[in-house]
Amino acid sequence: MSQHNRYHCFFLILLAAVLFIPPAPAFAGDEPPIPPFAAGPMGAPEGTRVQLISEAFTLEVPRYSAQKYGEARVSAAFHFFNHGTQAEKINLRFPVGPVVYDGSTCFSSTYPTISNLTVWVNNFIVPSRAVNADVAGPTGQVSIPCWMEYPLSFPAGRDVIVTSSYSVLGYSPDPSSGTVEYNLILSNEAGWYGEVESAEVYFRLPYPVTRQNLLSCQVGDSPCQQNEEELRWRQERFEPQVNFSIDLTNPAIWWAILNGKDRAAAYPRDSRVWGLLGQAYKQAAWTRRGFRTDPGGKEMIDLSVQAYRQAISLQARDADQRFGLAELLCWQSESTLAAGDTPPNWSACLQELKGVIDLNPRHSQALALLAHLNEISPGLVGLSTPPPVFLALTITPTPTLTTTPSVTPSGTALLQPSPSPSAILAPSPTASPTASAVPPLAESPSPVTPTAPAPPAPLGANLPPGLFTILGLLLILGAYAVSRMRIKK
Repeated sequence: MSQHNRYHCFFLILLAAVLFIPPAPAFAGDEPPIPPFAAGPMGAPEGTRVQLISEAFTLEVPRYSAQKYGEARVSAAFHFFNHGTQAEKINLRFPVGPVVYDGSTCFSSTYPTISNLTVWVNNFIVPSRAVNADVAGPTGQVSIPCWMEYPLSFPAGRDVIVTSSYSVLGYSPDPSSGTVEYNLILSNEAGWYGEVESAEVYFRLPYPVTRQNLLSCQVGDSPCQQNEEELRWRQERFEPQVNFSIDLTNPAIWWAILNGKDRAAAYPRDSRVWGLLGQAYKQAAWTRRGFRTDPGGKEMIDLSVQAYRQAISLQARDADQRFGLAELLCWQSESTLAAGDTPPNWSACLQELKGVIDLNPRHSQALALLAHLNEISPGLVGLSTPPPVFLALTITPTPTLTTTPSVTPSGTALLQPSPSPSAILAPSPTASPTASAVPPLAESPSPVTPTAPAPPAPLGANLPPGLFTILGLLLILGAYAVSRMRIKK
């Protein structure tokens, strides 16, 4: 085996190990906890004559991150001017914990508070003091640092330039979604003298911005302007009553897509590479409400189908690759059912599932998905005795309206990002829907309001925990072997 092929095999082993990282624990409640957001300085005490003249924020997503939803490095500059006749001493306060949008109240979260906030005045670091708040924790009231205060003096008739830097985490309201949010609180700045004459926000990514990896970017109703790898928002005479928010494809997944495209070009005859690319596209197109319906999302769904079909054409007897395609087509049909605009086309989904069962009659994920489909639309498949009978492929079923209870998901996390862009993180194929699963068809004349289908649970969710330790050891041994080979060369 050539050295080039050895590296390729090692790369695929690394990807396989990433796919089998165990899922994160499910969150209690409707949504996961919220991390601390980026924020400007809180408003000054009533009666101040100090004006926040201008502010500029830069949020930069690094190329590598070990965080599941990525992170952003925040740097900011604030220009203050004291219009009064006397100097004012103000404790400049920045939120470092999860706070409401006016910055006045802190709440509990499992995320850590911001710990690396540094503030400078005229290039000198300002000493800080933590301000704690009592919040409701899992076992009762707990005291956590929610703000950091910086004692500053604002001389009369003088400019004061304050700069700050820290890091914030990305956030996803749904752990199974392929998208993340970054938020910047600006509405907590109300209270300074006058208005903000100029406000700017720059958001920078380590790759070009496209309609596939960007869903939205705005402050209030004012959209951002796009420029290559940067998004920019600017407003004159800004009233701090709205906040900045950007919704984009999880950077870890987007790196997986970029890397997967390169690998597919380098190894066009390797079905595993095409299958991993299909999984990455599939996960990127998934949101908490089902598959994306915007042009960029539809493009990624089509690209996922193409990648899976290429993998199947290279390895026709690989049941797992065929299931990856079947899962995508079935969830796409269920998303159509949820939208309620047009009847779903189940035939393509069932055709691929039939192919999986023909190759492996005991394929657990395919059987679980068939059971789910039979719950939401009885008559598609017969499961009374093995093997399954694909009724919808031979007859036109008459939908029977039933009511099914919400189903608890078997897992929540679809990915664990890698600190390397080479890690392709795949959506996990299981058929268990979440509590927001599409309601079943019903014969009742009363209208049914469908919701989005639930995402699949992660690969490896039902595997024994000890297997992940073994996989980690195999990775270390593989890396050691590669390094030894390079030394001998």
